[in-house]
Amino acid sequence: MQSVTELYNKALAHLGAKRLLSPTDNSPLATACGDAYPSDRDAVLRMHPWNCAIARYDLNRLTTDVTEVDDGSVYAFQLPSDCLRILDVAITGDVWRREGDRIITDSATCAIRYVQRITDVVSFDPLLAECIALKMAATLALNGIGSRERAIDMERRFDAMMAEARYADALERNRDTLTPIHLTESRI
Repeated sequence: MQSVTELYNKALAHLGAKRLLSPTDNSPLATACGDAYPSDRDAVLRMHPWNCAIARYDLNRLTTDVTEVDDGSVYAFQLPSDCLRILDVAITGDVWRREGDRIITDSATCAIRYVQRITDVVSFDPLLAECIALKMAATLALNGIGSRERAIDMERRFDAMMAEARYADALERNRDTLTPIHLTESRI
């Protein structure tokens, strides 16, 4: 995907709508695409740990004051502003939870692996771009560019593409495997 315009036009093509010359066109189509894109992009990114959207970050502790809460947590850490979904948390303690844009934990240090908001479409995996375009097409169809039946069809196509994309994305990482120790521990 080379540009936001290309992504918008891919979504519009699924609906058989007119192409845009620019995302800033002064037209109802451009406005509808501009309204749908940010939330649909973030929703699709959050639905799966896309390899192209994974980032790691050592979090900054918000205060040196120790504050005890119900579960024993005492430290607060600021999440990055582009964090859409936390995948893993590395702490020295036992307890953590997300509260808004913070992680509350009993650990004095905290690092995360997370799904980040990608705004540069050039960084999108081609299957991610197709999923976003189909999600946008479904949204646009519900918002008057198309019909309810077309929206349902786009949602079905989106679900099918997400399944294909998840499979392809999963092939590019280690597979979780059960070892004999996992089987033994599960009986305890």
